[in-house]
Amino acid sequence: MKTWIQILVTGIIGAVIGAVVGFGAAEPVYQRLIRNDLQAIASKIYSAHDYAGPVSLAALNELETGQPEKAKVFLAREVAAWCRDLQKKPQSPEREKARSLVESMSEKSQALKKELAKNTDNSQR
Repeated sequence: MKTWIQILVTGIIGAVIGAVVGFGAAEPVYQRLIRNDLQAIASKIYSAHDYAGPVSLAALNELETGQPEKAKVFLAREVAAWCRDLQKKPQSPEREKARSLVESMSEKSQALKKELAKNTDNSQR
């Protein structure tokens, strides 16, 4: 009976020590994973601004130099490329709303309608 108690106590002590060591070792790994996730989110935000800035600057330049049609074509190409990327992704209510907005805008914008048609023509080849 004394042997069983020793085995039980040894098992409990081993489990406690294992849990303490396991949690101690897991914390740095967990922190590293969280840090990596936060860095990925930050880089997406940064890269979105990196992309939007030059696009906006180019469109603004066309407008400021009195070439609104060039600005429309430039922006329509960007919207068409974005729409093409949306079509590659799984359906969601947000993406469906974005597609709907693009379609309604293409009814008003000849430049956008033309760029969207180019995408359709290229995808059928």
